[in-house]
Amino acid sequence: MGGGKGNFGGISKAFRSKVQKISSNLPKNPNTLIKKGWIEKTDIRNLSANRDFENSNGLKLHFDKEIKGAPGFRGKDHYHLYNPNTKNDGDLYLDQFGNSVAKGSKASHLLPKNQRRKK
Repeated sequence: MGGGKGNFGGISKAFRSKVQKISSNLPKNPNTLIKKGWIEKTDIRNLSANRDFENSNGLKLHFDKEIKGAPGFRGKDHYHLYNPNTKNDGDLYLDQFGNSVAKGSKASHLLPKNQRRKK
């Protein structure tokens, strides 16, 4: 994704734009991703409601189903977009702008478009 003039921290403007488009259009129902060309990569042995997807560009997306009554993000459907250049848990995910962020960080939790945080 990286290096070269016009890039930010090794991530190109074009890549950031793709990430922003993905993160701003995440559906409430993850089955919609399949209709948009994402490929389901969920391990069939995983019986939880969490799911994994990959698009044609190799970007990987993880969906966490809400746990009714749980606090914080555990109580909301949300996604995580994996950083393709990750080195460790400190940069495992991408935020809505394409910046690398740590596992467990608030910014790593991407909400479906109908559940956006109010600014």
